[in-house]
Amino acid sequence: MTQRRDLYQAVICAVPLHARKVTGLMQDPTGSDRPILLEYDTQGGHSAGTPVSRQIEDQTDTFSFLVWQLTTEKAKKGVMDD
Repeated sequence: MTQRRDLYQAVICAVPLHARKVTGLMQDPTGSDRPILLEYDTQGGHSAGTPVSRQIEDQTDTFSFLVWQLTTEKAKKGVMDD
């Protein structure tokens, strides 16, 4: 962890080992208004046995998060830079 916690950007923690602990550490002192989310699947196993439908859901969640965080206010309003 960096000492400059105000520099954290938006994050999805999906790593099973200590994910809750890391998410809590990042959420608590951050000075950013960016979200720190925990993706946690109690039914999940290793990716080799994950059904295609679940893989699609996971990828959709990830790309939706990226679009949400990377979309600017101008793009949300439909204004393009000339």
